[in-house]
Amino acid sequence: MQANALWFIRMRWAAIIVATALVLMATLWFDFLPPRLIFPLLSIVTGLGILNFGYSYLSKYPEHAARSVTMQMYVDLLALMGMLHFSGGIENPLAIIGLVHVVIAGIIVSRRQSFVVAGVSGGLFGLLAWLELTEIIPHYTFEIFPHDGDEELHAAHDVMYVITRVLLQFVLLFVFCFFVSSITRRLRERESRLREMTIRAIRERLLLEQSLETTGSGLRVIDGDLKEMWSNDRWRSLFACSPASPVRADLDHVARGVIERGSLIASEFVVSGGAKGENAKIVQVTSARIAPDSEGVFLGVQLAQDVTDAHEIQNQMIRAEKLAAVGELSAQISHEINNPVGIISAKARLLRSRRTEEMSGAVASEIDKIIMLADRVAGVAKGFLGFGRPSQQERVLSDVCTIVQDACELVQHKADRNGVDLTVRLSEQCPNLLANRDQLEQVFVNLLLNAIDATERDGTVTVSVSSEMWDAEEKRSVVQLRFVDSGKGIPEGDEQRIFEPFFSTKEKGEGTGLGLSVCKTLIDEHGGSLTIEKTSESGSCFLVQLPVKNPSSGV
Repeated sequence: MQANALWFIRMRWAAIIVATALVLMATLWFDFLPPRLIFPLLSIVTGLGILNFGYSYLSKYPEHAARSVTMQMYVDLLALMGMLHFSGGIENPLAIIGLVHVVIAGIIVSRRQSFVVAGVSGGLFGLLAWLELTEIIPHYTFEIFPHDGDEELHAAHDVMYVITRVLLQFVLLFVFCFFVSSITRRLRERESRLREMTIRAIRERLLLEQSLETTGSGLRVIDGDLKEMWSNDRWRSLFACSPASPVRADLDHVARGVIERGSLIASEFVVSGGAKGENAKIVQVTSARIAPDSEGVFLGVQLAQDVTDAHEIQNQMIRAEKLAAVGELSAQISHEINNPVGIISAKARLLRSRRTEEMSGAVASEIDKIIMLADRVAGVAKGFLGFGRPSQQERVLSDVCTIVQDACELVQHKADRNGVDLTVRLSEQCPNLLANRDQLEQVFVNLLLNAIDATERDGTVTVSVSSEMWDAEEKRSVVQLRFVDSGKGIPEGDEQRIFEPFFSTKEKGEGTGLGLSVCKTLIDEHGGSLTIEKTSESGSCFLVQLPVKNPSSGV
């Protein structure tokens, strides 16, 4: 309605200019009206101009727009009747201009209001005719209208003419109002339906775009000439490469085949990273043909999904299965090694005990080395057998220091091979834990292996076990274990992700990304916590807190 009010105001300025020109021509140039009437006529026109400024001010406020339009129509009708009165009354051919207001009303206001405007216009015209017929108000002659040579005889004073003219004006006003309002109503209904369809189409498009963006899907539609008709932001970001790149050429080749043959094709493309240092992405593209339009033209549609993470998870799962198989084979091999090594150790001990007097000191020393190394191999094999054996779910009171020492013995050979100094610091009074020994040993071994891998040669890895202490927040006794290394630390931004499954900070192919995730799960199951206490370029510290089982108190 505010737009209609502004349009009506602009139309009125045009009408005011035209009315001013007509008044000047009729009074000054052509002598159709006496010059003395120029003042009342121009006064009415000037009043309309002043009111138009007021309407312009009101139109700035949407809440006043509807009332402003209605007020303008009725005031204009009064002004029109005033100008007709001073320019020949109903004898003036321009009296038909009242139809313009009816047309405008039929366009910009409701159907009922337009009929009211037609009725008011006809009523004012009839009132003006009656007042001049009864000579209550004077009749001003409009010289352009013929008077049959008798200046005293006016059509405005002829009863039959007046009645006929008023009835004709009423009929014309209401006929015009009916047709204009009917046409306008149909146009408004069509406009409303078109607006609803447009809004629905926009909403559906926005919903589609949001759905695609939320799911990380790229979509594009192409015509038969492989020209892109539409694509979303995700598609453009996935395929930000040059149009002349091999990837784009392959995409167009697949799309052409789909449009021509109508088959559904799923393809994978390796797209180089857009940003510097960004890894290449694997994108799966599903291409299909859209049913022909009214002209029989087929279109193509391609849906793209970034499946890089899915491929990585699949590869990690395959590696995890391989590691599980390797672990099972290692346990079997350790079992096979344990028997001959046990025989070697027993025979060496037998030889050392029975033939001591016959052998020299050098030979005895070498036999002692054989016994020591055989026992070491047997211990490692035994450790692998215990570590690889499926753990039992029951929990018993366990000495945490003993579990830590056993875990250190399992990884000692790797620490020696990597040139890393492995140090164990145990509390004098090691607390007892109600725990699954195998599971805790698995956790400690994983943490130690990670620390050794992160430490360069001549570096240090330290395991410290605290005595029993009180956790005020949890209101219970706990033991703290710290696994500290002097390695390169964890990259910034990865501290919150290292406990996620399949996330690894190691080089590609060196880690499964499952170790810390499994460790945290096992510690959580024991009612404890596994966190990063610190990480920097000088190393990292993982803190394990476990609840203590006190036999004396039963807590």
